[in-house]
Amino acid sequence: MRIYLQAAMITLVVGAVFVFGFRVWREASSPKAAEARIVSMEQMEKEGLPNFSYTTLQGEKGQLSDLKGKIVILNYWASWCGPCVEEFPSMISLVEALKGEAVLVAVSGDSNRKDIDQFLRQLKGWDQKDVKIVWDEDRSLTKLYDVDRLPESYIAGPDLKLVKKIIGSINWHTPESVEYLKSILARPK
Repeated sequence: MRIYLQAAMITLVVGAVFVFGFRVWREASSPKAAEARIVSMEQMEKEGLPNFSYTTLQGEKGQLSDLKGKIVILNYWASWCGPCVEEFPSMISLVEALKGEAVLVAVSGDSNRKDIDQFLRQLKGWDQKDVKIVWDEDRSLTKLYDVDRLPESYIAGPDLKLVKKIIGSINWHTPESVEYLKSILARPK
């Protein structure tokens, strides 16, 4: 009888922990909680991308707001993400083609700096002035934008207002994409 009583107590404790954990998870992931944590797409379109400070891998310090006046491609990526690695060269090529009118801020979600450095050694053009590689070591930038899939990119106009969000890998440097970004620059302010 004592074994059954112990089993019942263990089952009761495990059940209580499960119910408590489920309630905490449900409250944290409710739409109301999510709205409090992140800026909505609508807000980004009207008010602009949330500002943040960054330090590039080369040690350059700045803020997203410093990039006002240019097209900003804010890209979340990681060296272990196959689609991220695949699209990266075309993003760099697009930025080069726009000759100073666009900036790529590439936010890495890698766990360690060594993986980023190893990937970048194989990549040409990443160290140019309009490509800013940022390591999101503490995941604060990923949380700020509520990124849950990689790659994920935000395109902002010269006023830093969101123009487009892209989830997944694309070929960034096409005649159509160059024309599209130039049309954003030509919009009345």
